[in-house]
Amino acid sequence: MENSFGILALLAVTVGVLLTLRHFAAPEVSLAVRLQLALSWTLSLSILALVPADIAATASGDASARPTLALLWDLSYWITFNLTWFVLPLHQIYEDAGDFTVAARLATSVRENVIFYAVLVAVALLGVIVLTANGAMTLTGVAAFSIASATSFGIVAGVFLLGYGLVEVPRSIWRSANIQKRPNAAYRKVGEVASALDEAHAALRKIVRASETTQEVMPRNHELRWMMRIIAAETPKSADVGVGGSVDVDASEDGDDYDYDYDEESDMVRLRRQLKRKLRVYRRTAAQYVVAVSAAMEAEAVLNASGLGASGLGDRSCLMTSSDKRFRNPLRPVRAGKFAETLETAEWWWRCRVAPVAARALAVALAAFSVLTVWAETFMWTTQATDGVDVSPFSAMLRSAARDSSTAVHAAVIAPLGYMCFCAMFSLFRLGMFSFYSLVPGGTDSFSLLLNASLTCRFAAPL
Repeated sequence: MENSFGILALLAVTVGVLLTLRHFAAPEVSLAVRLQLALSWTLSLSILALVPADIAATASGDASARPTLALLWDLSYWITFNLTWFVLPLHQIYEDAGDFTVAARLATSVRENVIFYAVLVAVALLGVIVLTANGAMTLTGVAAFSIASATSFGIVAGVFLLGYGLVEVPRSIWRSANIQKRPNAAYRKVGEVASALDEAHAALRKIVRASETTQEVMPRNHELRWMMRIIAAETPKSADVGVGGSVDVDASEDGDDYDYDYDEESDMVRLRRQLKRKLRVYRRTAAQYVVAVSAAMEAEAVLNASGLGASGLGDRSCLMTSSDKRFRNPLRPVRAGKFAETLETAEWWWRCRVAPVAARALAVALAAFSVLTVWAETFMWTTQATDGVDVSPFSAMLRSAARDSSTAVHAAVIAPLGYMCFCAMFSLFRLGMFSFYSLVPGGTDSFSLLLNASLTCRFAAPL
């Protein structure tokens, strides 16, 4: 039973990872990136299969499962460790590099990562030297200090991610149930993304103009002309991005200075890298704009159909009123067939009546679960102090399940663990709001996906 549960849990994690990857990845994301993302996310979330199996084996006293579980824990930890610190950062810079050969892109990735880690090591050594010179630490205590620092970082990061998710998950679901306020929030989001899209478009126009100007001034028989042809093939047409002869693309437009040099290979590499970055940001922001506009139109359609109010973003001719008790989504064609009216009526009842109530009920249930999680985390160390009395609700639930069967133990573990993992991953995916990266449904580039995978593997151990 334990083996079958672990296999089913791992299959569920794999299916969830593949669906998430399909939901976020842009069409141009390469197969290599997709495979690495799937591996990283699956190994990071393998705790959903390993932790319940480990606890069930301990509760039942099954010593025969310990070697296998120990091997699986070691594999999960060390693979994610190497992925987050070595493999994923190398692949991430490789995708960002503007070099024209595989070897050159690998060399750029290795060089930049070595510089990054050299700076980290130098800062760490400086800290050790200062602490040792002040007598706050001895050389023999460096290892213990390093372990304590890493553990503290993991605890603090885990508390931050989990704390934000425990609050934001039920709150966002509760807010989504408010039909009257959703359109205004969606309109504000459209305005914010539209402003960001204007900036991304201006930056793209400038780099496109720089690429075209460099192509015009470079002699046809220049030895680096083959590089320019590659850049020209990757450059959008000026008519597609609104670049004309009268467009002012001076350096003050976005703060970057392009001097149109082409004498050195490094000039071509720099131009191509800047082009890839501006294209990446523009496409990602354009995808965000599409998502924001779609959400605003759908929110307005639900508000108009519910009879609770009205606003005006889309074409009302495609919307039904509350008296019709039928809903037509403005983002898809009108249904046809003999069941069209029945389906529209069912969708009206769901979107305008059932879904808001269900969302609020779910938000209340998740909020209660968040409170129980905080309670359990707060009193997890008090069992011995209270003479074995379980103050933690999750501990009491687990002890009760241990008296029944291993299946009950698995269920008692995976329910709170799954919710905590979801809250932590929710926070990690939301880090894009702070401009570290951005995950956009159907429009996330390779760079953002690899960065997210690196962070996911990095925080798997603290979780």
